Amino acid sequence: MIDKNLNTILKNPYNYITDFNEREDKIFLAKEQNDFFFSNEKGDIFLSENKLQEDNLIPNQNKKELILVMGILDTPNIKEIIRKKHKESILIIIEPSLTLMKTALNYLDLAFLNEQHVYLFADDKIENLSEFLNKFMTKFEFLALLKNIELYVTNYYQKYDLEKINSFIKEIRKIIVVTTTLYGNDIDDNLIGLKRNLINLKNLQQSRSVSHLKELFKNVPAIVVSAGPSLNQNIKHLKNIKNNIIIIAVDTILERLLAEGIKPHFVCSIERGIETYNYFYKNKTIPEDVFVVGPPVLYNKVFEENIEHMFIPLRNGVRESNWLSDKMNLNEDDGFEMGTSCAHVAFGLAIHMACSPIILVGQDLAYGKDKTNTHAGGTIYDGNAIQLKQENIQTEGYFGENVFTTAVWIQFKMLFEKMIQSTNSVVINATEGGAKINYAQQKTLNEAISELEMNNIDINNKLISIPKNNCDLVQIKNAFEADLKRFNRFNFDCVRYLIDLKKMKITSWNMKKKNAFIKQLNYMDKVLPMIMGEPLLVHNLQAEIIQYFWKINSVEDKITVETLKNKQEAQIYLLNVIIAVMTTIIEETQKVVDEFDSIKEVK
Repeated sequence: MIDKNLNTILKNPYNYITDFNEREDKIFLAKEQNDFFFSNEKGDIFLSENKLQEDNLIPNQNKKELILVMGILDTPNIKEIIRKKHKESILIIIEPSLTLMKTALNYLDLAFLNEQHVYLFADDKIENLSEFLNKFMTKFEFLALLKNIELYVTNYYQKYDLEKINSFIKEIRKIIVVTTTLYGNDIDDNLIGLKRNLINLKNLQQSRSVSHLKELFKNVPAIVVSAGPSLNQNIKHLKNIKNNIIIIAVDTILERLLAEGIKPHFVCSIERGIETYNYFYKNKTIPEDVFVVGPPVLYNKVFEENIEHMFIPLRNGVRESNWLSDKMNLNEDDGFEMGTSCAHVAFGLAIHMACSPIILVGQDLAYGKDKTNTHAGGTIYDGNAIQLKQENIQTEGYFGENVFTTAVWIQFKMLFEKMIQSTNSVVINATEGGAKINYAQQKTLNEAISELEMNNIDINNKLISIPKNNCDLVQIKNAFEADLKRFNRFNFDCVRYLIDLKKMKITSWNMKKKNAFIKQLNYMDKVLPMIMGEPLLVHNLQAEIIQYFWKINSVEDKITVETLKNKQEAQIYLLNVIIAVMTTIIEETQKVVDEFDSIKEVK
């Protein structure tokens, strides 16, 4: 049975099952008919009944839902949930007990895991949940259900271990809150990013080649310096290593480092607003051998004032960057994963260069001693130049205690953990405070530094010898012109559909036309795949598309006046947004085509 079950589980790449080894959390005693008996170290006996409940189980056959099942032993009830759920509902089974999972593998037929939209997570390590759920977070069909979540707790956990289940539910809730927060941003923010990308085409042409940084400093130690409040206590240690290690600073801390006599090799930024330029670069004297690193969404003067000492990486894994990379005929090595903060950019740069170990300092991701203590001294945050929204979210701290943090910092933490898991570099968190970053080794900065092999590294000469991007401008212009034609055609089709959609009068007295209404409303099933096929459109419209599905999925999937009108209203709103966004994209793309001759070939 166990081989058959393991084959079933491993057949689906989205399933996650731990390597059990000899780990146990309970002792399996016996199976009697459909019931299982366990004991703990104290000798207490636990019974897990494996029988169908007589009361109604949770799924709504007429509603698309994300169903979380806590535990795997209640197979009759799990099968009934699968049978009753909407065909597009997603069911995730979470089994946090290694003993119970082993028991299921040996004694139960888990063939129901072959069913469509059914997935399994089996691990007692709660920190691995984010790795599992991250596989789903880029899928629209999953994101569309995050407002419709149902929970079923199996018999064993209802009786004996709700505390463990609550800890997993709490972690899931935190991950979902962070994800839904990402899709609540103002769409104008994305369009500002697009404008910045296009304005910076000239600077991207002048950037030194990021692909030449790939593994350039393999196994050379690097330190990523962020501006968390804990930095105040250990910045002194950086002075002793400044000539023997690659130092990558976030923009927030650059001025403080220079004042301390510590000159980083790179300074990293990511925020697209003019404030980044005004706060960190305007009227600042940045040494010539400090290279500015940031994506092309940065305010253009950041690059133009550092034209000989800049790297403009694209953001791997971001659809708009994929689109821009394709237009500029660049490749994956011309970018790297850089998350959503300047610290992620710095960390992504270190990974891209294959540095190891990578030491994190000042990466608190939590408040300091009180909620006004958010950054190290010597930054623009002295005197409360920027007020951060205070929140009461708690997470595990560096020293094992609970610390207060924010949803944004939790998101940053999760991205760090994802990036750490994806690299072969050794990562050391030497922050000595703040939130715990899973998968990183924890050492004091002094310990981490004392273990390094100190060698003189010819860093700046290697960097200055890297050539600038070499792009075929004629080919790029032709690619933009082709996109412009396609965007105009698509926008025209959306306007025409919107006009037809507004003409529909859905009332109870004319429901005899319901088939015509359904046919008209189903046209959106053609519009959305067209958007999904265009990376630039997906990037700028993804938040609105997700919220469209949240509204559509909030009501039952039945044909009534209410559901048809709900779909009509949602589509009218979405189409207005699509047309507005498309109009801006067309205008900005047209500017690029009109002004392309001003972009000079790199000598």
